[in-house]
Amino acid sequence: MPLLSERGDFATSRLLVADALTGNAPAVIATAGRFLDAWERAGRPHAPDLAPAASAVAMVHGLRGDTASRAHWSGIVTALGVTAPDKAGYGTVFDAIVLLHHGRAAEAAAATATDPSEMDEQVLWIWRHWYVALRAEAAALAGSPDARALVASGRAAVAGNPSPPPSSTARRRSSTVTSRACSLRPPRSAPPTALTRKPEPTS
Repeated sequence: MPLLSERGDFATSRLLVADALTGNAPAVIATAGRFLDAWERAGRPHAPDLAPAASAVAMVHGLRGDTASRAHWSGIVTALGVTAPDKAGYGTVFDAIVLLHHGRAAEAAAATATDPSEMDEQVLWIWRHWYVALRAEAAALAGSPDARALVASGRAAVAGNPSPPPSSTARRRSSTVTSRACSLRPPRSAPPTALTRKPEPTS
């Protein structure tokens, strides 16, 4: 299409999201330059529909530990004119992936604490699979007392939600995240910890 040949940011936006979610970081880094160049040549317009793509690039840099580049792309997300409520779906998903990757499960659990039923359906939209899967994994890794319930609800949502993420591969990956969370959840009768164990009687 002529429009896409002239506007590389629109042409690459969905590819960036799909490649980011399927773990194709080299493709994301390579394509991000075309996206940014086209957006800047267009005068850096407000274009909230492009924000998921920029956020996906920020996530990839976060996974790579490049905090400066992640901050730069997070700034682009803001410059695209998206509001905090509007990015509550994909923004939370991308942030949770980075937090879990770096072993910050408690922070990921806090980021995904909102029940998806309380979120705007138009905002959560195609991100529901990822949100509930990451919510379950974060709860399991953080040792949350409601981890078992979240894993169960996550598995049900991933299996039955009729709205697929941006690609079938991404959908399979969200199912994998939920299955992994299932293997991480605490047993029904966990042994007492040092904080809950009754003190030994003294003679």
